[in-house]
Amino acid sequence: MAIEKRKEIKLTKKIVIIALAVILVFTLFQFFGCAPKVSRGIVVGYDQEPSVLNPFITGGDMMATADVIQSVSQGLFTVDNTLKYVPVLLAEVPSMENGGITQDPFTITYKLKKGIKWSDGKPLTSADIKFTWETIMNPDNQILSRDGYDKIESIETPDDQTAVVKFKEIYAPWKNLFSPPYAVLPMHWLDGKDFNQAMNRELLGSGPYMFKEWVSGDSITLVRNPKYWDDPKPIVESITFKYNPETNTLVTMLQSGEVDMIIPPPDVALIEQLKAIEGVKVDIQGGLIWEHLAFGQNRDTVLRDVNIRKAICHAVDRQSIVNELLKGQVNVLQSIYVSTQPVYIPAWEQYDYNIDKAKEYLAKSGYGPDNPIDLKISTTAGNVLREQLEQIIQANLKEIGINITIENFDPDTWFGEKTPTGEFDIGEWAWLVSPDPDLASTFAGDMIPPDGQNYYWYNNDQVTTLLHDANKQADEAKRFEMYKEVQRLMAEDAIILPLYQRLNVVAYNSALKGVKANPSQIGTFWNTEEWTIEE
Repeated sequence: MAIEKRKEIKLTKKIVIIALAVILVFTLFQFFGCAPKVSRGIVVGYDQEPSVLNPFITGGDMMATADVIQSVSQGLFTVDNTLKYVPVLLAEVPSMENGGITQDPFTITYKLKKGIKWSDGKPLTSADIKFTWETIMNPDNQILSRDGYDKIESIETPDDQTAVVKFKEIYAPWKNLFSPPYAVLPMHWLDGKDFNQAMNRELLGSGPYMFKEWVSGDSITLVRNPKYWDDPKPIVESITFKYNPETNTLVTMLQSGEVDMIIPPPDVALIEQLKAIEGVKVDIQGGLIWEHLAFGQNRDTVLRDVNIRKAICHAVDRQSIVNELLKGQVNVLQSIYVSTQPVYIPAWEQYDYNIDKAKEYLAKSGYGPDNPIDLKISTTAGNVLREQLEQIIQANLKEIGINITIENFDPDTWFGEKTPTGEFDIGEWAWLVSPDPDLASTFAGDMIPPDGQNYYWYNNDQVTTLLHDANKQADEAKRFEMYKEVQRLMAEDAIILPLYQRLNVVAYNSALKGVKANPSQIGTFWNTEEWTIEE
């Protein structure tokens, strides 16, 4: 019994020593600011629910899709909050100096970082890059745009970390390839599946978060990826996108604490309301987002007449829209590019608010107050700012003899059905673009759906040639001059009416740290692995 008692005493001493050691280590961590961080999940209030999670196919080009998958899917590059291309999966940026770029033929050699894994633990390799290209070029797949990828002649994979991409010609915006929205695809997970369906409701990626569930009409939830290969490791436990189309309801949800973040429309009155909420931080940036009116061409419509389009351009009081709805915090946009881009010229400046000019153009086509035109204007239902804008346009056009009926749709229908098929008269939406000026997929005549995102059914041979030739141009100055000529031609055709460069607004719980609003097409969720929330 005495021997057993001594053993028991020794064991007790060991337990006490271990316990004291643990307490000491934890105390030192706290003292030096190294205590492990523990964060709960966060909820994002969002006005649009994705149509699908697959950004490659019809319906997948919504910002709602991009924001959800941004933390899950990764590409070779991302664009950071300073609008710089930053390598993600790449060990180095290919260049002439390091041998990653060679001419004649134009070839890019991509070197992947070692140790990259998909969230199921399988390695991400150069074979996945080649598979991504083959998937995009497969004619059976309903790809939104193959622009750029169709310039690739072959991809060789000499080892798991190397992909040698040989092009048919110079392709200037090559950094946009295999990068969001078209991230690298998991070959082992998709091979043999119907790509038009496989990623619609679920997703496998290599990012800091992984897809958990989608409750239709309610929410999508992402959770931390326990096999995330890079540093820093994600801290926030989960990110849930909670859907509600009503802007005012989203504000109420933020104020009550039901959600931790919202990305509202750039309504100045709303911004002031958000700033007044205790415990809420509001970040505002001028983004690469531009709001516009689109004139549909895919039906037998009077809008095919350039004179009628020009009449509308002169009749819409864009300055009043900016003054009344946005309180002068933004300027009227006069281009398909935002004013901070080096290719920008004010090509649409010719369309001043002038009722007399508008009536003259309308009269050339045989219309006017005595022979009115009936048209519809459409956008996303529930967006307060856009609905107010529609009412101003409705009143403007009534002055020249164009009767406007407002017919709005839920985002899924508008972006998943109406815009890709051109089923609208006058449409209103925004484009969020890349720092690179390439817009071939949006405006080239050979990029009409299903071959691209030319939802206007716009076909000007000169514009198409310029857009494609610009992407073959290695001389940046010459390339930029081509885009300036594109703007002049498109303004003369009046195929769209730019309205304003949108502010990028993010409002969130001030306990949420690490958020860096990103004005590019990458969006707010580009660095979620850096986020924490501690209350």
